[in-house]
Amino acid sequence: MKVSRYNFFVTSENNTCYIYNSATNALLSVEKEIYDFLQQSKEYQELILPSDLFDEETVDVLKSANIITQSDENKLNSLYLKTLSNRFDGTKMNLTLVPTQACNFNCIYCYEKIRPNIFMDDETENNIINYVISINPKKLHIAWYGGEPLMNFKSIQKISEALIQKNINFNAIMITNGYLMNKEVLNQLFKLRINSLQITIDGPKEIHDTRRFLLNGKGTFDKIYKNILLLLSLDECKDIALKIRINVDKGNLNTYLKFRDELYDKFSKFNRKVIIYPGWVTGEGNPDISCLTPEDISSFTLNNMEDIYPENEQVECMSRHINSFLIGPTGKMYKCWHNLGHPELELGNLNDKPCIVDSNLLLTRR
Repeated sequence: MKVSRYNFFVTSENNTCYIYNSATNALLSVEKEIYDFLQQSKEYQELILPSDLFDEETVDVLKSANIITQSDENKLNSLYLKTLSNRFDGTKMNLTLVPTQACNFNCIYCYEKIRPNIFMDDETENNIINYVISINPKKLHIAWYGGEPLMNFKSIQKISEALIQKNINFNAIMITNGYLMNKEVLNQLFKLRINSLQITIDGPKEIHDTRRFLLNGKGTFDKIYKNILLLLSLDECKDIALKIRINVDKGNLNTYLKFRDELYDKFSKFNRKVIIYPGWVTGEGNPDISCLTPEDISSFTLNNMEDIYPENEQVECMSRHINSFLIGPTGKMYKCWHNLGHPELELGNLNDKPCIVDSNLLLTRR
């Protein structure tokens, strides 16, 4: 028996001792004596548990959570196999499609500093369609992204309808600010295989409108909230999952949990799938906002364990997948969302004849 390599030992501000296991996503609150013993024993190859600390029930709980284990090798090999299998699975394709880089918002923390008023044209639409057909993946996942993708809904319609007509097996998500949603658009989304929407609200109106406003400075909370209620009320959208992202920095950190719970309470009457989660604003960002450090995020998460819990998902950057690309409105191809608009990181262009992909950039990440 040994202490699992996947354990993380943490204590909260009120000195509660936790052990988290990333392989099982299990979190246990334990007595300090047990915490100290296991933390001090994590390098031992053979663990002998003192009976005065570890009764049979405690041992069973620790085993079931993988806190203590016979060996981590099988778990490690399984994760490694799954990672490599996903990374080099040529039967699957993931495309992030940008129908326009233009945006109707001017959010204070936006990392897309280059937002030309360019919209996808017929040539790029057709080349994307033909490219997917030529690959003919067993499974295709599309993320509609921008700018604001709903500013060019016609390209989304054309590409989606063509792929459906060609019997391409695909599903899609859309990342939208939600401002341009209306009944006509919402009624079509599921028909276009869009089964998930991500919309951002940064807090109550008085906070949101100081962070996410139109290009003319006008607030956006009221219209977005109204559009979300419309989405949740439509039968045509009953199978569309709604993910609400709350971008969190030091300016709204203390309001996040209360606002999240208020939204859950208001949306519960619709009996729809709604997920609300924080989007941590980190890095240098905008000098006018107070970005969070990794320590800020860890401290907040640790001291709100009952309200914030990590997802146990094995997800990698799209740049690591052999068949994942972002395609911009003019056909330029990239390996990462953050590369959009950076000429030195272009892989190639679907509109070139022939399209030559720079293999030296295939695993480039910013």
